[in-house]
Amino acid sequence: MNIKLTHGFYADGKPFSPKNYLHKYSKEVLLNWFKNDGTDKNNWDYTESFKNIGPFRPNRTCGVWKDYPIVIDKTYNSIDENWDENIFDDDVERSDLLRKIFTNGEVRCEFVPTIEECEMLNVKIIKLMDLVISHKGRPALYIHLYDKKRMSAYEINELRKCEITNLIEINVRWIMSQTKKPDILEFFQLIEA
Repeated sequence: MNIKLTHGFYADGKPFSPKNYLHKYSKEVLLNWFKNDGTDKNNWDYTESFKNIGPFRPNRTCGVWKDYPIVIDKTYNSIDENWDENIFDDDVERSDLLRKIFTNGEVRCEFVPTIEECEMLNVKIIKLMDLVISHKGRPALYIHLYDKKRMSAYEINELRKCEITNLIEINVRWIMSQTKKPDILEFFQLIEA
């Protein structure tokens, strides 16, 4: 008997399709490939690298974020600096608001706001990147995951206008077909650094 899963529900009750499931878990697999291996090199935290990409020195425990909102406005710029550095500025009122929204009064390093938190801040998300890898306090590598539909030329040009550099695209089926972390990451370079 051949059964094809066409839809279902996550544990939280939200619907999913096989495409969403594939995308969600390939993102988790890729995130784990990049996470720090626990080796302290020169007292800086490094992300894992591949023979053809990296290493990155995020100056953070991990520095690899999924679902990273690209926002550029007069208050926030998530391209010039990581979100956890956008929280610090001279505007005490705004900083207090951010601390309440994100941290319940405590500054939290390595956060990325959710879509809901961006809505609370009244900011427009230009693009939600699947993964972003940090290097020395700012995003260094933007990763888009795809199954059959690749990023459009229009989307790439819009990201270029935002001055995004180093954008790559990786096929989710390739990620999920690996039996272990590969030595070389297979990707398409959409915007070069």
